Amino acid sequence: MEDLIQEIIRNAKKIDDAGNKSKIEFVSTPILWKLKKYDRRKSGLNKEKFLKLKNSILKDGIKDALLITYANGKAILEKGNHRVLIGMQEKIKKLPAIVKVVSEKKLNKGVKVKGLKKEINVGEFIKPSNIGVGK
Repeated sequence: MEDLIQEIIRNAKKIDDAGNKSKIEFVSTPILWKLKKYDRRKSGLNKEKFLKLKNSILKDGIKDALLITYANGKAILEKGNHRVLIGMQEKIKKLPAIVKVVSEKKLNKGVKVKGLKKEINVGEFIKPSNIGVGK
């Protein structure tokens, strides 16, 4: 399991180097689970694709940060619902995530979070800790 965690960390650093430097943080998997947009166990889980993704994560780690969208004190896990389910099943403590600020119109539902202390432009990427879900 420790090897898997180290591989996830290496892959997250690669993600971070590709752009949006220093905005990806490791977030507690149970917190990400609370932000999920879909519970993939209940909403059309393609078992074959899911097992392929799960095996890839267990072998190579997570290659892309999970995407949380945020607007006006609410957040939701926009991309990464399968990965967070795998994280919960495999007891992976933390997963790499980044937040994108969106307009209120684009965030139909969401979970109330701590929120931003200063105004951020729509479209900007920020650290999860900036909205109270990171470190």
